Amino acid sequence: MKHIDRETAAALRDSYKTLYLAQPHIVEWRDVEKPHLAQQPWPGPEFVDHWGRAEPWRALTLPQRRRLLCLAASSRHAASLDVALAHCGCEAARADQRGEALAAAAAAGWKDGCQQLLQGPAGFEPGSGWWAIATAALGGHLTVLQPLIEATDPNRGEHVSCETLRRAAFGACSGGHTHILAWLQQAYGYSPSLEEVEAAARAGQVTILESLMSQRPECRPPGERTSETGTAVAQQQDQQRWARRRLLSEIAYGCPAAVLQRHYDTLWPRQRERPATAGAAAAGAATAAAGLPAAAGVGDGQQDPQQDPQQQQQQRWVPDGADLDSAACDLLAAAAGSRTRCWAAKLAFLLAAWGPGAVARLLSRGDCISNVGNRVCLRPDCLQRLRHIRDLGMQLDERVATQALMAGRAEALAFLWDECGVRQALSEDWLCCGAGAGEPHMLRFLSGRGLLASYGVARVVHEIEWGASDEKVLVLVELAAEGGGQRMGMQRGRRRWWVWLDWSSAFNAAARHGAGLAVLRMLRERRGAAVDLAAVACGGSEEALEWAAAELAAAGSGLQVLSEEEAQEVARRGNTAALAWLRDRGLLPPPPPPPGEAAPAADAVGAAGELAGAGL
Repeated sequence: MKHIDRETAAALRDSYKTLYLAQPHIVEWRDVEKPHLAQQPWPGPEFVDHWGRAEPWRALTLPQRRRLLCLAASSRHAASLDVALAHCGCEAARADQRGEALAAAAAAGWKDGCQQLLQGPAGFEPGSGWWAIATAALGGHLTVLQPLIEATDPNRGEHVSCETLRRAAFGACSGGHTHILAWLQQAYGYSPSLEEVEAAARAGQVTILESLMSQRPECRPPGERTSETGTAVAQQQDQQRWARRRLLSEIAYGCPAAVLQRHYDTLWPRQRERPATAGAAAAGAATAAAGLPAAAGVGDGQQDPQQDPQQQQQQRWVPDGADLDSAACDLLAAAAGSRTRCWAAKLAFLLAAWGPGAVARLLSRGDCISNVGNRVCLRPDCLQRLRHIRDLGMQLDERVATQALMAGRAEALAFLWDECGVRQALSEDWLCCGAGAGEPHMLRFLSGRGLLASYGVARVVHEIEWGASDEKVLVLVELAAEGGGQRMGMQRGRRRWWVWLDWSSAFNAAARHGAGLAVLRMLRERRGAAVDLAAVACGGSEEALEWAAAELAAAGSGLQVLSEEEAQEVARRGNTAALAWLRDRGLLPPPPPPPGEAAPAADAVGAAGELAGAGL
């Protein structure tokens, strides 16, 4: 790129533009996972013009090509999908990869795109369409959901599998689509379970939540529950009691504060005082504090004037014979870590319902501190929430700091260390034990505090294996301590062993996971890693293969034919562009003989494939 003056730049400003192809990819805890989706309006002609040639695809790694295929599959533009399928260089017909693209087309409600992917040359493995079924239901796309169930259900018959129906119902409840549930009931006689009701609550779908609650025996008001006795009845009542508590926690997490107020007295265990009194009193206090309108079905909250405040508080908290501390901690954590903006109003409601003494006692429990800290640190505004719960009386300690570290919340961690006086001994394991802890900004924050002195190649490999992005890996390699290899403990079941890892191990792991050429170059040039052509072929681009071949030639190493195991792994990952590159250069082993000929050799190849599939 050449530098230009300001006047020239201004003259050229309108001659180019940046096209955004992808929607923001946000994964919310326990939601239906959404595939990479195309931005709308989709620049179809521009996409076909640029990506309709083989050349731009050569620079893309396997994960990048798969992602671009998903974007084309959700674009609702037939020519774009044709171009992507023709040039992506990955097996779109593989069950795992086509499942991803099919889920993207289903999420976009594109029936023709789904049909084009379903008509691929390879068959589906059982259950490989479940992701697409869930995303179609999540988007409310009934015309897409119907043929998907028929084409991808493992039973392939009149009796659709329960898991297929469950995935569809889960997506419908999370998306708030009553027409999908009505169709599942009419076509298959499926009634949502409590798990789907919880999904609606978690997603904040109030209308469908309250409709389903009216159909569930667990959610009946106290006066309508069975009064029968017996061991079986008692066990059922215990199960329903726990189900109600769990559902209330999901409501606290995903729904507005008014919905929590409305259903508190029904779902929380009955108190010794009059029904609806505790919830009504709390609702009045919380709505006054938060400026919320009064919730429907909430009483006036009057207390017995003959009782002193301490007796009233004790009676609020005394349940129907069960220890509620654990459930109450879950409810507090769900409210504090709520996905809604009214999280403070929810905490105010619970504070009024239980009383300050009970809440303070809960917040002093170690399990409650860990639970609340975990849920709060997952939210982007966790610093504001941590300040709030500290004001409620929770002692912010090293457990909360560890959660902030794992979530990658540098500002919150600085607050805990500098303002709250939290002191924690951070081992190397804690410094990169969560996805957030490996974020570039977090790594630089920790490095600035002098906490990455012992950070070495073993942790770099660990982060790569857990899916660290190229940006993360570049920072990891830059900040890691100088030195040779390190041992890392491994465990599978009861079996434990040690492996020796060096920078060549990091190169191997990065290449197999589809790291870009910038990462491979840095590992080679800055850390002296050996180049592994077979590893690059597993997840890399054609450009990366050309670079790896040139590096090997410059080092005086000729290109070696891949072993059977190496070739099988490349094929198993579906990197057809790499396979074609290797085949053109005679670097693939000869194909195995037909079945029945040279049986011992065939058996040996099969055994090698099984070992490679197990990662051994």
